[in-house]
Amino acid sequence: MWTCVAGDTQVLCASDLSGLYICNPVAGSLVHHLFVAGQSALCDGLAARIVSDTVRVWDTVSRRIIFKVRARNTLACALTHGAANATNATCMLATASLAGVAVWDLAAGQVVRTVPLVSESHPTYLLHERATCSFSPAGVYLVVGSAKGFEMWHIWTGKLVFHAAGHVPVFAPDGNRMAVGSNVWHLRGGRAAHCQWAISDPVHRHSLLVLSSRHVLGFHTRGTTAYTTVYSMETGQDICTVKRLWPGALSPDGRFFAGRRQCSVLLCTTSGGVCVACFTTPHCTIEWTFSPCSSFLFCIQSETGKTSSLYIADTPPPSCRIMLLLLAVHRRSTPAPPPELWHVWQSAAPAQRPRIITLG
Repeated sequence: MWTCVAGDTQVLCASDLSGLYICNPVAGSLVHHLFVAGQSALCDGLAARIVSDTVRVWDTVSRRIIFKVRARNTLACALTHGAANATNATCMLATASLAGVAVWDLAAGQVVRTVPLVSESHPTYLLHERATCSFSPAGVYLVVGSAKGFEMWHIWTGKLVFHAAGHVPVFAPDGNRMAVGSNVWHLRGGRAAHCQWAISDPVHRHSLLVLSSRHVLGFHTRGTTAYTTVYSMETGQDICTVKRLWPGALSPDGRFFAGRRQCSVLLCTTSGGVCVACFTTPHCTIEWTFSPCSSFLFCIQSETGKTSSLYIADTPPPSCRIMLLLLAVHRRSTPAPPPELWHVWQSAAPAQRPRIITLG
C-alpha cells in the first residue's frame, strides 16, 4: 500500500513493497530513493520507518537520520510536524507497541507522553493485528486504535477525550472538527467533544468519510447502488448527490471531489456534482486522495499481492491529466510498462503521456 505526502513540486511516496521515493510529478522524474521497503509514516519534511525493533526518522531534505529509538514489538508509528503546546511547537513521533504508546519529542530526544493500552473505563482497541496510530492535523490529539475502534488522547493534558467502537475518525484540515460514522464533532481544546450535527436516516446507514474546511463528503447505499453526497460543514445540509459513485477525496480549495465508478476516478464539482474530468486506470482503484497543499490527486491500486501502482494526476481543469505512474514490485523487472498499462498511453496525446517508473 502507498502513503503519500506532497509539497509544491515534490512528492514523498512510501510503498510497503519498495520503500520511500521522492519524485517530481511535474518533471516526471524520480529524485531520490531514501530507504527500502518497510512500514512507514510520513509528514511534511519527515519520514519514519519501522525495522525489526527500531524506528528511524529521516529528514527528507538532507536525507539524514535525525532520530532513532529501539522499541520492541512496534505495531505502528506516526509523525507530526508541529505539535503545539502553550509555549512552542515541536516535531513528534508516536510509537505503538504491546507495551503502550509513547510520544517522543524529536528535538529533545525524550518521551513527553505515554498512553496506556487499557483505560479504566473501557477496553482498548489497540490490541489487534492491524493496530494504527495517528496525529490530528494540528498535532494536538493522538488517535490509537484498529478496525475495532479508537481512542483519542490530548497530547499535552494526557486526557482521553473521545472513544468509539467500529469507526475510524476523519479530521478536518484545521483539526478542530472530525467525523465519526454519521456525526460531525467539534473538538474544544482538550475538553469533551460536542456533536455539531448528525445525519438522521432510519432506513439507510450513512458514513461521513472526508472533511474539508467547508464541505463534508458522505456515502450511503440503496440496495446495490452507491450514492455520494456533499454536505455543508456548518449546517449539515446536503448540497448535491451523485449516483453510482464511491467517494474518496475533497480538494483543498473545496471546489472538487473525487470518486470511483468502476475502473475510473471522476473529478466532480462540489457545487452541483458535475463531472469535469475522468481518469481511467486498468484495475479497480482502491484508494484516492488529494494532497492537502497542492493540486495533486493520488490514485492507489493493488493489482496483485506483489504489485501496487500509484497514479499521480494534476487536477485543475482544463489541464487534468495523469502525470506520473509508479509501479512497485517485489523484484525489479523489465522497465517497459506491463501490457495492461498501455491504454494509459494510448488514451493520451504523446505530449500528455505519463512517465511510467518501475520500482523494486
